[in-house]
Amino acid sequence: MRPLERPADVRGFEIEALDDLARADALVARHIDELDLPTCRSIRRVCTSQCTRTIKAPRVVFVMNPTPADLVVRASIAGVEALVDVATDARIARAEGAFELSVPARVVRILAV
Repeated sequence: MRPLERPADVRGFEIEALDDLARADALVARHIDELDLPTCRSIRRVCTSQCTRTIKAPRVVFVMNPTPADLVVRASIAGVEALVDVATDARIARAEGAFELSVPARVVRILAV
């Protein structure tokens, strides 16, 4: 990552602290309802340590860690054998039926399928 040349224009965005996992979960659930996004109830939960998710036919996967601590996340994605981290081009292979990846504190990892 590189520093921005000028501050990001965040007009129109809602900025929320995500230190409180219950509040973050409620915020995500509210936006899912407001935007009528397709989802299953289990995806609404925010991970606190390890989580398993099953997603159908994605092209991109976002793994978010809003907490102040680094996490190891375990994700199961049906029919997907490998992911590629778009920031580093690192390939992540499925191991024992799922992907296991580290997600540093307050980071979003973007993975291509």
